[in-house]
Amino acid sequence: MDICDLPVYIQLDQLNQLRDSFEQQSRRPQRLSNKGKTLFVLAHPDDETITGAGYLARLGFLAKFRSIDRLGSLWNKLSGKLPRQFALAKWVKPPVVYYATLGEKGNHNGVRTDEPLKVVRREELKKAAKILGIKTFVDRFSDGELQQIIWRLELRILAFLKRECPDRVITFAPSGLTGHADHKAIADATTRAVERYNQTAEKPIELYYRVIDPNEKGITGPFITYDPEYDITHTKSTSVFRKRILRAIEAHQTQVPEMGTIYTAFEKYAKKPQNPPRYKGETSKIWREETYCRVK
Repeated sequence: MDICDLPVYIQLDQLNQLRDSFEQQSRRPQRLSNKGKTLFVLAHPDDETITGAGYLARLGFLAKFRSIDRLGSLWNKLSGKLPRQFALAKWVKPPVVYYATLGEKGNHNGVRTDEPLKVVRREELKKAAKILGIKTFVDRFSDGELQQIIWRLELRILAFLKRECPDRVITFAPSGLTGHADHKAIADATTRAVERYNQTAEKPIELYYRVIDPNEKGITGPFITYDPEYDITHTKSTSVFRKRILRAIEAHQTQVPEMGTIYTAFEKYAKKPQNPPRYKGETSKIWREETYCRVK
Protein backbone atom coordinates (compact mmCIF):
# COMPACT_ATOMS: atom_id res chain seq x y z
CA MET A 1 0.00 0.00 0.00
CA ASP A 2 1.30 3.44 -0.91
CA ILE A 3 1.29 6.20 1.71
CA CYS A 4 -0.99 8.21 -0.57
CA ASP A 5 -3.68 5.55 -0.14
CA LEU A 6 -3.78 6.08 3.66
CA PRO A 7 -6.18 8.50 5.34
CA VAL A 8 -4.86 12.03 5.58
CA TYR A 9 -4.58 12.01 9.38
CA ILE A 10 -2.39 8.88 9.24
CA GLN A 11 -0.17 10.45 6.59
CA LEU A 12 0.26 13.55 8.75
CA ASP A 13 1.07 11.45 11.80
CA GLN A 14 3.80 9.58 9.91
CA LEU A 15 5.21 12.81 8.54
CA ASN A 16 5.30 14.29 12.07
CA GLN A 17 7.17 11.22 13.30
CA LEU A 18 9.72 11.59 10.51
CA ARG A 19 10.12 15.27 11.31
CA ASP A 20 10.66 14.55 15.01
CA SER A 21 13.24 11.90 14.12
CA PHE A 22 15.19 14.31 11.89
CA GLU A 23 15.08 17.02 14.58
CA GLN A 24 16.46 14.62 17.20
CA GLN A 25 19.30 13.63 14.88
CA SER A 26 20.11 17.26 14.12
CA ARG A 27 20.30 18.03 17.86
CA ARG A 28 22.64 15.13 18.55
CA PRO A 29 26.06 16.44 19.63
CA GLN A 30 28.84 16.24 17.07
CA ARG A 31 32.41 15.17 17.66
CA LEU A 32 34.77 18.06 18.26
CA SER A 33 37.38 18.10 15.51
CA ASN A 34 41.09 17.47 15.98
CA LYS A 35 42.06 19.27 12.79
CA GLY A 36 44.00 22.52 12.73
CA LYS A 37 45.08 24.59 15.72
CA THR A 38 43.12 24.71 18.97
CA LEU A 39 43.59 27.54 21.48
CA PHE A 40 42.30 27.52 25.06
CA VAL A 41 41.92 30.90 26.79
CA LEU A 42 41.95 30.56 30.58
CA ALA A 43 42.57 32.47 33.80
CA HIS A 44 44.96 30.37 35.93
CA PRO A 45 47.28 27.37 35.76
CA ASP A 46 45.15 24.25 36.50
CA ASP A 47 42.11 25.67 34.63
CA GLU A 48 43.02 23.41 31.72
CA THR A 49 42.10 20.40 33.83
CA ILE A 50 38.42 21.33 34.00
CA THR A 51 38.01 22.96 30.58
CA GLY A 52 39.44 20.13 28.50
CA ALA A 53 42.44 18.17 29.76
CA GLY A 54 41.30 15.08 27.87
CA TYR A 55 40.89 16.96 24.59
CA LEU A 56 44.26 18.68 25.09
CA ALA A 57 45.93 15.33 25.84
CA ARG A 58 44.51 13.89 22.62
CA LEU A 59 45.68 16.87 20.56
CA GLY A 60 49.08 16.83 22.23
CA PHE A 61 49.45 13.13 21.50
CA LEU A 62 48.50 13.52 17.83
CA ALA A 63 50.69 16.60 17.40
CA LYS A 64 53.77 14.54 18.34
CA PHE A 65 53.43 12.85 14.97
CA ARG A 66 54.35 16.04 13.15
CA SER A 67 57.84 14.59 12.78
CA ILE A 68 56.17 11.70 10.98
CA ASP A 69 54.36 14.29 8.87
CA ARG A 70 57.70 15.74 7.77
CA LEU A 71 58.88 12.24 6.87
CA GLY A 72 55.61 11.79 4.99
CA SER A 73 56.27 14.94 2.98
CA LEU A 74 59.63 13.53 1.93
CA TRP A 75 57.95 10.27 1.02
CA ASN A 76 55.40 12.22 -0.99
CA LYS A 77 58.14 13.88 -3.04
CA LEU A 78 59.86 10.57 -3.70
CA SER A 79 56.88 8.38 -4.47
CA GLY A 80 54.14 10.84 -5.42
CA LYS A 81 51.78 9.33 -2.86
CA LEU A 82 51.36 10.33 0.79
CA PRO A 83 50.63 7.34 3.08
CA ARG A 84 47.30 7.65 4.84
CA GLN A 85 48.76 7.34 8.36
CA PHE A 86 51.10 10.28 7.69
CA ALA A 87 48.25 12.46 6.47
CA LEU A 88 46.55 12.37 9.89
CA ALA A 89 49.42 14.15 11.59
CA LYS A 90 49.30 16.93 9.04
CA TRP A 91 45.84 17.93 10.23
CA VAL A 92 46.75 18.43 13.90
CA LYS A 93 48.83 21.30 15.24
CA PRO A 94 50.14 21.48 18.81
CA PRO A 95 47.44 22.92 21.10
CA VAL A 96 48.13 26.26 22.77
CA VAL A 97 46.83 27.47 26.13
CA TYR A 98 46.76 31.16 27.10
CA TYR A 99 46.68 31.95 30.84
CA ALA A 100 45.92 35.51 31.96
CA THR A 101 47.56 35.08 35.38
CA LEU A 102 49.74 32.73 37.42
CA GLY A 103 47.14 32.37 40.15
CA GLU A 104 49.56 33.95 42.61
CA LYS A 105 46.87 34.83 45.16
CA GLY A 106 45.90 31.23 45.75
CA ASN A 107 47.19 28.94 48.50
CA HIS A 108 50.44 27.05 48.92
CA ASN A 109 48.58 24.33 50.84
CA GLY A 110 51.85 23.35 52.49
CA VAL A 111 53.86 23.05 49.27
CA ARG A 112 57.19 24.96 49.15
CA THR A 113 55.90 27.72 51.41
CA ASP A 114 59.28 29.44 51.49
CA GLU A 115 58.97 30.37 47.79
CA PRO A 116 56.64 32.84 46.03
CA LEU A 117 53.49 31.01 44.96
CA LYS A 118 53.76 32.27 41.38
CA VAL A 119 57.16 30.58 41.06
CA VAL A 120 55.79 27.29 42.36
CA ARG A 121 52.69 27.43 40.16
CA ARG A 122 54.73 28.18 37.05
CA GLU A 123 56.77 25.04 37.67
CA GLU A 124 53.63 23.01 38.31
CA LEU A 125 52.22 24.27 35.01
CA LYS A 126 55.36 23.18 33.17
CA LYS A 127 54.91 19.65 34.53
CA ALA A 128 51.22 19.55 33.58
CA ALA A 129 51.99 20.94 30.12
CA LYS A 130 54.58 18.23 29.53
CA ILE A 131 52.09 15.55 30.55
CA LEU A 132 49.40 16.91 28.19
CA GLY A 133 51.76 17.85 25.37
CA ILE A 134 50.65 21.49 25.17
CA LYS A 135 52.28 24.85 24.54
CA THR A 136 51.56 27.55 27.11
CA PHE A 137 51.67 31.34 27.35
CA VAL A 138 51.26 33.13 30.68
CA ASP A 139 50.32 36.80 30.62
CA ARG A 140 51.10 39.33 33.36
CA PHE A 141 47.67 40.23 34.69
CA SER A 142 47.05 40.11 38.44
CA ASP A 143 45.17 37.19 39.93
CA GLY A 144 41.70 38.10 41.18
CA GLU A 145 41.53 41.43 39.32
CA LEU A 146 40.47 40.50 35.79
CA GLN A 147 36.96 41.90 36.05
CA GLN A 148 38.40 45.34 36.75
CA ILE A 149 40.40 45.40 33.49
CA ILE A 150 38.07 43.63 31.04
CA TRP A 151 38.88 46.03 28.19
CA ARG A 152 42.63 45.50 28.55
CA LEU A 153 42.14 41.77 28.80
CA GLU A 154 40.03 41.77 25.64
CA LEU A 155 42.72 43.65 23.69
CA ARG A 156 45.45 41.27 24.90
CA ILE A 157 43.41 38.22 23.91
CA LEU A 158 42.63 39.78 20.53
CA ALA A 159 46.34 40.38 19.93
CA PHE A 160 47.06 36.77 20.90
CA LEU A 161 44.41 35.52 18.47
CA LYS A 162 46.02 37.51 15.66
CA ARG A 163 49.39 36.03 16.56
CA GLU A 164 48.25 32.41 16.76
CA CYS A 165 45.44 32.37 14.12
CA PRO A 166 43.68 29.34 15.64
CA ASP A 167 40.89 27.39 13.98
CA ARG A 168 38.92 27.18 17.21
CA VAL A 169 38.97 28.76 20.67
CA ILE A 170 37.73 27.11 23.86
CA THR A 171 37.02 28.97 27.07
CA PHE A 172 34.72 28.95 30.11
CA ALA A 173 30.98 29.22 29.85
CA PRO A 174 29.74 32.61 31.19
CA SER A 175 29.14 31.06 34.63
CA GLY A 176 32.89 30.39 34.85
CA LEU A 177 32.13 26.71 35.61
CA THR A 178 32.91 27.33 39.28
CA GLY A 179 31.52 30.85 39.65
CA HIS A 180 35.04 32.30 39.95
CA ALA A 181 35.08 36.01 39.02
CA ASP A 182 38.27 35.64 36.96
CA HIS A 183 36.75 32.77 34.99
CA LYS A 184 33.70 34.89 34.17
CA ALA A 185 35.92 37.76 33.06
CA ILE A 186 37.87 35.46 30.75
CA ALA A 187 34.64 34.13 29.20
CA ASP A 188 33.40 37.67 28.58
CA ALA A 189 36.67 39.05 27.21
CA THR A 190 37.30 36.01 25.01
CA THR A 191 33.81 36.15 23.50
CA ARG A 192 34.28 39.84 22.64
CA ALA A 193 37.79 39.27 21.27
CA VAL A 194 36.63 36.47 18.97
CA GLU A 195 33.76 38.64 17.72
CA ARG A 196 36.18 41.45 16.88
CA TYR A 197 38.64 39.07 15.25
CA ASN A 198 35.96 37.53 13.05
CA GLN A 199 34.81 40.91 11.76
CA THR A 200 37.92 41.20 9.58
CA ALA A 201 39.33 37.67 9.43
CA GLU A 202 39.44 35.77 6.15
CA LYS A 203 38.81 32.59 8.11
CA PRO A 204 36.57 33.06 11.19
CA ILE A 205 37.42 31.36 14.46
CA GLU A 206 34.99 28.84 15.94
CA LEU A 207 34.21 29.65 19.58
CA TYR A 208 33.25 26.97 22.10
CA TYR A 209 32.23 27.16 25.76
CA ARG A 210 33.09 24.28 28.07
CA VAL A 211 29.78 23.24 29.62
CA ILE A 212 29.26 20.48 32.17
CA ASP A 213 26.48 17.98 31.56
CA PRO A 214 24.15 17.99 34.61
CA ASN A 215 24.01 14.20 34.29
CA GLU A 216 27.65 14.14 35.43
CA LYS A 217 26.84 15.30 38.95
CA GLY A 218 28.18 12.01 40.26
CA ILE A 219 31.69 12.87 39.06
CA THR A 220 31.73 16.62 39.73
CA GLY A 221 32.06 18.32 43.08
CA PRO A 222 29.77 20.81 44.86
CA PHE A 223 31.54 23.89 43.48
CA ILE A 224 30.67 23.13 39.85
CA THR A 225 28.05 25.31 38.16
CA TYR A 226 25.93 24.20 35.22
CA ASP A 227 24.77 26.21 32.23
CA PRO A 228 21.42 24.77 31.08
CA GLU A 229 20.88 27.69 28.66
CA TYR A 230 23.80 26.42 26.57
CA ASP A 231 23.03 23.19 24.77
CA ILE A 232 25.77 20.61 24.34
CA THR A 233 26.62 20.72 20.64
CA HIS A 234 29.97 18.90 20.62
CA THR A 235 31.67 16.18 22.65
CA LYS A 236 35.07 14.54 22.88
CA SER A 237 35.79 11.13 24.36
CA THR A 238 38.42 11.14 27.11
CA SER A 239 38.31 7.46 28.07
CA VAL A 240 41.81 6.54 26.87
CA PHE A 241 43.30 9.69 28.42
CA ARG A 242 41.76 9.57 31.92
CA LYS A 243 45.01 8.51 33.59
CA ARG A 244 46.80 11.36 31.87
CA ILE A 245 44.11 13.76 33.13
CA LEU A 246 44.74 12.52 36.68
CA ARG A 247 48.49 13.04 36.31
CA ALA A 248 47.93 16.57 35.02
CA ILE A 249 45.73 17.39 38.02
CA GLU A 250 48.24 15.85 40.43
CA ALA A 251 51.00 17.99 38.90
CA HIS A 252 49.27 21.06 40.40
CA GLN A 253 50.16 19.98 43.95
CA THR A 254 49.38 23.34 45.54
CA GLN A 255 45.86 23.22 44.12
CA VAL A 256 44.72 19.62 44.64
CA PRO A 257 43.06 20.44 48.01
CA GLU A 258 41.08 23.15 46.18
CA MET A 259 40.29 20.90 43.22
CA GLY A 260 38.90 18.32 45.59
CA THR A 261 35.78 20.51 45.70
CA ILE A 262 35.49 20.28 41.90
CA TYR A 263 36.41 16.66 41.16
CA THR A 264 35.00 13.77 43.15
CA ALA A 265 38.12 11.89 42.00
CA PHE A 266 40.00 14.00 44.59
CA GLU A 267 37.20 14.71 47.07
CA LYS A 268 39.00 12.97 49.95
CA TYR A 269 41.64 15.74 49.75
CA ALA A 270 39.15 18.65 49.61
CA LYS A 271 40.51 21.41 51.86
CA LYS A 272 42.82 18.79 53.44
CA PRO A 273 46.42 19.47 52.39
CA GLN A 274 48.89 16.61 52.76
CA ASN A 275 52.45 17.02 53.94
CA PRO A 276 54.29 15.80 51.98
CA PRO A 277 51.83 16.07 49.08
CA ARG A 278 51.13 12.57 47.75
CA TYR A 279 47.83 12.95 46.00
CA LYS A 280 46.30 10.11 44.01
CA GLY A 281 42.96 10.50 42.27
CA GLU A 282 40.44 7.82 41.35
CA THR A 283 40.44 7.11 37.61
CA SER A 284 36.88 5.77 37.68
CA LYS A 285 35.61 9.19 38.79
CA ILE A 286 37.10 11.14 35.88
CA TRP A 287 34.56 11.87 33.15
CA ARG A 288 34.70 9.73 30.02
CA GLU A 289 33.57 12.58 27.81
CA GLU A 290 34.07 16.35 27.70
CA THR A 291 31.13 18.43 26.52
CA TYR A 292 31.06 21.79 24.72
CA CYS A 293 28.68 24.33 23.24
CA ARG A 294 29.59 26.04 19.98
CA VAL A 295 28.49 29.66 20.21
CA LYS A 296 30.15 31.25 17.17
